[in-house]
Amino acid sequence: MLGMITLSVDTTSQSYAVGQVTGALLVGVVAIVLVWQLTGSWRKAVAAPGTLEPAEKARVQAKRRMLIIGVMVLIGVGSTVRAASMYYA
Repeated sequence: MLGMITLSVDTTSQSYAVGQVTGALLVGVVAIVLVWQLTGSWRKAVAAPGTLEPAEKARVQAKRRMLIIGVMVLIGVGSTVRAASMYYA
């Protein structure tokens, strides 16, 4: 039965391509949200209270936040490139 369903899908249609692109972009968005959520405590916690100056703590937090943002940008670019290659393939 499953063979009949897959045989009826037109893989050359624009709707199929849009579905593939949407799926690829959705995977990228989910990955970005997971990275942001799972690294929340790491981005905010620096050291034991009172061990760092407030300015130093802010600098470390900003550095960690920028690292995670860089990773998320790479995930977004990779997802976009994959989606574009799927659409134009």
